[in-house]
Amino acid sequence: MKLTWMVLCYIGGASGFQIFGIQTPQIMDSIPRRLCELLTSTKNCYYWRPRYSHQNRVGGPYIEITVSPLVTSEFIRVLDISWNCGDQCRPGDWVALYGKPPANKNEPSLYEDVVLAKKGWVRTGVQEMRKYPRIARFHSRCLGYWAAYWSLHQDEPVATTCLMTNPTWMEDIWEDIKHLKLNEVFLPGSHDAGSYTLHYQPYIQRKYEKYLYNQDETILEQLIHGSRYLDLRIAYYESMGYWVNHQIVRTQMLHLVLEDVLLFLNNTREILIIDLHGFPIGFRGSMDAHEAFLDYLRAYLGEHMAPFTGYDTTLEKIR
Repeated sequence: MKLTWMVLCYIGGASGFQIFGIQTPQIMDSIPRRLCELLTSTKNCYYWRPRYSHQNRVGGPYIEITVSPLVTSEFIRVLDISWNCGDQCRPGDWVALYGKPPANKNEPSLYEDVVLAKKGWVRTGVQEMRKYPRIARFHSRCLGYWAAYWSLHQDEPVATTCLMTNPTWMEDIWEDIKHLKLNEVFLPGSHDAGSYTLHYQPYIQRKYEKYLYNQDETILEQLIHGSRYLDLRIAYYESMGYWVNHQIVRTQMLHLVLEDVLLFLNNTREILIIDLHGFPIGFRGSMDAHEAFLDYLRAYLGEHMAPFTGYDTTLEKIR
C-alpha cells in the first residue's frame, strides 16, 4: 500500500505554504523534525519527545521507529529503525529493537545491527501487525516496540525511543507554541486522509488498491498518531448522501469520518485543520449545494469550528 503523509510547512516570503508528500506513517517525531530544520531553522522547530527517552537536546543523537508502508504477500507494516548519532558515534556502536523497554545492553533483542554510518536506517523485518488499541486512548502510549542506540563505551543508551501515539502533542508543548502564528507553524498532515483501508495480514496488492488508497489508518488513528491536517475530497450522491472520495471513487461515508473527528476533538485540546480540497461529484459549482454542505458540517462540528481568521492569527487565539 502506498501510504502517504502530507507535511504542511510555511517557509516564509513568496514561497508561502508548501506541501511535501512522504511515504511513511507515524512520522510525528523524525521526518518533520528533519524537514523543519532543513527548511527553516532549529529555533523555529518545537519538538515533543516521548517520556521514555534519553533524547532531550535539539540536534543531538536520536533514534526513531517508523512503520514501512510497503506490503507484499509475506510482509506488512514492517518496522524500520533510523538514527543520527551526531558527534557521539564510536566504532562498535549498534542499534536494537525490543519488545519491552531494555534494562541494559545485554537485554535480548528482536533485531540488532551494527552502525556503520553517522546516520542511516535499517529494515528490521519485524512486523508491527497493527498494535493500535481497540479502545481509543487519548494519552500518549508506547505500542509494544522500543529501540535503543548503544555504544560499547557507555552503560546507558546513547538514545532511546518507542513506537508510540501522539494524541496530545500540541497540548504537551502548548507553552512553547501558543504564541506562534498560523504562518509560523509546521504541522504533520494526511494526504487524501479519507482514502484508507485496513489490513491485518500480508496480502497481494491489486493495482486498483495501490492507486485508490493512501492511508492504512482510520481518521481517528491518524489523529491519535499525530496528524493535524486532514486533506478531504467531498462528493454528494442523491441516493447516498455525502462521501469522502478519491477523485471519482467513493472511499468512506462522510458521517463516519466526522464522527472520528468529533470524538477526537471532544477528548483533546488539539487544533485541527480540515482542508476540503475538492468537490469532485455532486456540487457542480452550485452555491446552494455548498451552503447545504456547510449546514451539514455545522451540525457535526459547529461547536469546534473556529471563526474566520488570517494566517497571522496565533494558535492561542484560535483555541
